[in-house]
Amino acid sequence: MKLMSNSYLFQGVKIFGKAGNWDISTNQGTIENIKKSSKIDGGFITPRFADIHVHLDKTGTIHRMPRRATSLFDAIELMHEDKKNWNEKDIYFRAEQAVKTAFKRGTGYLRTHVDWENETRPLAWKIINDIKFDWAGRVEIQMCSLTSIDMLEVAGEKIAKQTKLDNGILGAFIYKNEKLDQKIRNVFELSHKYDLELDFHVDEGLEKDANGIDLIIKYAEEFDMKGKVLCGHVCSLSLREDKKLSQIIKRAANAKVGLTCLPTTNLWLQDNIEGRTPRLRGLAPVQEAQTAGVPVMFASDNCQDPFYPFGDHDILSVFKIAIITAHLNESEWYESISTIPAKWMGFNNLISIGSQASFIKFNVDSLYDLFSGKNFEYAVWNNGEVV
Repeated sequence: MKLMSNSYLFQGVKIFGKAGNWDISTNQGTIENIKKSSKIDGGFITPRFADIHVHLDKTGTIHRMPRRATSLFDAIELMHEDKKNWNEKDIYFRAEQAVKTAFKRGTGYLRTHVDWENETRPLAWKIINDIKFDWAGRVEIQMCSLTSIDMLEVAGEKIAKQTKLDNGILGAFIYKNEKLDQKIRNVFELSHKYDLELDFHVDEGLEKDANGIDLIIKYAEEFDMKGKVLCGHVCSLSLREDKKLSQIIKRAANAKVGLTCLPTTNLWLQDNIEGRTPRLRGLAPVQEAQTAGVPVMFASDNCQDPFYPFGDHDILSVFKIAIITAHLNESEWYESISTIPAKWMGFNNLISIGSQASFIKFNVDSLYDLFSGKNFEYAVWNNGEVV
């Protein structure tokens, strides 16, 4: 209900994480008051989404692919071939369209990885950095360099320095590289020197001896980087023996190393053999990690590119896939796509008095209704106005 210009009253709503029904009043883009309500059936309000692992430089390229990828490294090759089509207009159009779609679907915070293959700052980094400033106040965008751990050994100084200048995150792709211990230490030394947070693509495969995660945790402990090191994928952990798995995730929890699970891309690429139903799904052990105290998040990862040909930056649909494939309780895990990744990125998206009036209002009564097949509508609010 609109009370006056820039002032609204929501009556009898349910709020994620709070029991009962509530009246919420907003004024000038801020939540002014929250009080118990005698009314019901006002809908359901949740925090906006935080999508902490996407690839805006790659998105929207699937229609240019000659075929669909059958493995992670096949997808990498296809993507490499497509880069001959990348120019300023192409990158801007695809990335900006993705941000616009994510915004309309409730995402308020987004971290994008950007391929950085040599010392030179990539064109996509510059373009997405411009988009970041254009969208400030609507979608808060963080940028993370994505470089092979081998290249960081060669060009890490220049990449880290530029990343710091652009207020970005330092990232690396790691999978069974030679001399991996020293190369990961090198990344942590760069992080320490330039005061950069870290976000890794690590152990994205189904080989038991992939141990990048172990070394990352080792150096997160040594460099005391609690809450500043995030690990994405970690598919190989799905094959660890229970005892060894328990040991490594306890260390991750103590070191406050975060875990991002990317269900769509991993389900699509892992154990992908033509003509054969997959046996192994490659999902990181999120239940065990959460129980141990590891901050666990889900994210969209790739959308409409060789790594995952579907998706449209609708993280709620990704969350549904995660619930089904990992056997999760939707009410206990909703924070993994909202408040947990937002906090990790340095933002507060809690629904509380004095906070921004930025949230999602559904016309149903519970999270269960969002995934039960029941028809629902929603409105995304940003700073007190409907998107």
